[in-house]
Amino acid sequence: RELARYQAGPRGGMVMSDLGADVIKIERLGGAETRRHPPMVRGQSVYFSVYNRGKRSICLDLRQPRGKQIFTALVRTADIVLENFRPGTMQAMGFDYEALRAIKRDIILVSVSGFGQYGPYTDRPAFDPLGQAMSGLMSLTGKPVGQPLGTATSLVVRYTALHATIGALSALRHRDRTGEGQLVDCCL
Repeated sequence: RELARYQAGPRGGMVMSDLGADVIKIERLGGAETRRHPPMVRGQSVYFSVYNRGKRSICLDLRQPRGKQIFTALVRTADIVLENFRPGTMQAMGFDYEALRAIKRDIILVSVSGFGQYGPYTDRPAFDPLGQAMSGLMSLTGKPVGQPLGTATSLVVRYTALHATIGALSALRHRDRTGEGQLVDCCL
């Protein structure tokens, strides 16, 4: 089940869908904001269509009892929950890893965030350009012009999505061997 927005999370779900997973995207009521992200073709966002291809979607309010009830039923049939909220959001909604384990003992939670679930920068938001700047990538790509310069693509979130997918697949393999779920913490 996917609770993810923008790129790093949805791209991870996209790769899992491409590999054959049945991905159900949980969107906020009214649909994800990227459904209205240009360019639009025949009334649909190309951006949304690319990163969410092969997925099924449902709109839920996970802060309301009925939304929580439906999500709980979806978790019972899931192998993985993929989320990319700010750290603490899943706990605030009542769906942190321990709560998910109470629903399904061997669940795998893949958490994608800017700076991880623990550490001094946990509460800071992050997007690709910040990851490029803090990692030093912009200084590598900017030397010819003498100042930091971002790449022409969202490279950091693409790598993050791939690492989240690798972590999810590794956790699935571990679960197959031991019966244990895991929390996979992946950051930009």
